[in-house]
Amino acid sequence: MEDKIYHYMEEHRMLSPGSSCIAGVSGGADSVCLLLVLKHLSEKMDFSLYAVHINHMLRGEAANRDEAFVRALCGRYQVPCHFFHEDVKALAKEWKMTVEEAGRAVRYRCFEEVANQIEQDTGTVCRIAVAHNQDDQAETVVMNLLRGTGMAGASGMPSVRGRIIRPLLCVDRNRIEHYLERQGQPFCTDESNFELEYTRNQIRHDILPHMKEINQRAVGHLCSFAELSEQYLKYVDTQADEWLVKNCGNYGQNASGYSICIDAVKKADNLIENLVLKKLIGLCCDGEKDIGSSHILEVKKLYSSTTGSVIMLPHGAQVIRQYGKLYFYRKEDIPAEAAPIDPVIVKDAGIYPLLGTDMVLRVSFCRPPFNRDLIKKEYTKFIDYDKIRNDICVRSYTEDDYMVIDSAGSVKKMNRLFSIYKIPKEQRKGIPLLASGREIIWAVGMRIGENFKVDEHTKRIVCFEISVRKEEEKE
Repeated sequence: MEDKIYHYMEEHRMLSPGSSCIAGVSGGADSVCLLLVLKHLSEKMDFSLYAVHINHMLRGEAANRDEAFVRALCGRYQVPCHFFHEDVKALAKEWKMTVEEAGRAVRYRCFEEVANQIEQDTGTVCRIAVAHNQDDQAETVVMNLLRGTGMAGASGMPSVRGRIIRPLLCVDRNRIEHYLERQGQPFCTDESNFELEYTRNQIRHDILPHMKEINQRAVGHLCSFAELSEQYLKYVDTQADEWLVKNCGNYGQNASGYSICIDAVKKADNLIENLVLKKLIGLCCDGEKDIGSSHILEVKKLYSSTTGSVIMLPHGAQVIRQYGKLYFYRKEDIPAEAAPIDPVIVKDAGIYPLLGTDMVLRVSFCRPPFNRDLIKKEYTKFIDYDKIRNDICVRSYTEDDYMVIDSAGSVKKMNRLFSIYKIPKEQRKGIPLLASGREIIWAVGMRIGENFKVDEHTKRIVCFEISVRKEEEKE
């Protein structure tokens, strides 16, 4: 059996020469087998072996006996072992998880802590070996299928994921127990494994035995199916990543948000489309673990929604439709609505700070002729002063604002102009507007109103320039 596990580890490149490995050892048959096999292979494969045991403080004296057993076992085989005592029941309540979920979180937290310390102390890469076997894999696949899953769930547990390695996925529980029997090695038995309160144990002690009655090789077939699913998933995952690299500019970076073109993602193959959306949702929701088809369908509703429509996601994340794009945001990165600009009345030439912003308006006057090329500057505009009938006010947008957009006197409401210029709703209050009553003279960064343009009859010109305030102007 050790040869089979050795070749499986080599095939999946689990450990490299000179590296380190920690084995999670509970004292049960699987983890004891894992420790023994890794100890026997450590010299051949040239890696340093360590162990970690977590007392979950759930089973009283039985848990203490398991800890003492592991301590003696590691001493016998001269494997350094790190021991943890964690009140999993209390943590489950604090974290609002089931006891099983909290136990798993605690175990991997402890594994990561030890692995990090070993890497720091030794300068080697440290992997974390866990003792899942073929029966565990079959149980996982069946459980995922019964709950409803895609290919990710059908692929079960990967042989390698980041630091985590699973050397025993190539052997079933019977072979493990026979191996320990031949080694003369006892192990601990967790009585909770025989209780049918937990879904996995129901599958282990009820459903899988019935499947084996139909086909003795049921476990092996389920594991082969999982491995093929994993290969398939890796391929399509690569295809989805390639699509995102091409169509989502900041993909792969720790960005504050991600955007994709709706038309582009709709043209992708349906499978790639769904994977792309799932990946982007996962980036905003602390991973893809709890992301399912219902979340993807909700996001797809935005395809036909109006600009500004929002879909809420787990962990407070959001997807927002802005014109032809979808924007994916984590909770902490959701754009806040721009602060409104306090109204400022412009009376004469001078410098007018726009309160609540880092901007300043500079106002000056001149007479024709002047350099008409300056009209093309985005943040400097020349206006026919005599065409302004009311006081000039610099302020934020209000619902009744409008602008004359052509020489025929056609009028557009500012909210419509914002849409034409693709200004997101949350940014609109932060755009300075020079207004004469409700008529807009200049929407900064967009355009000036037709009624105020300089022409051959202009006698007095007012120049408006928006810029960032200099330090001396902020005092």
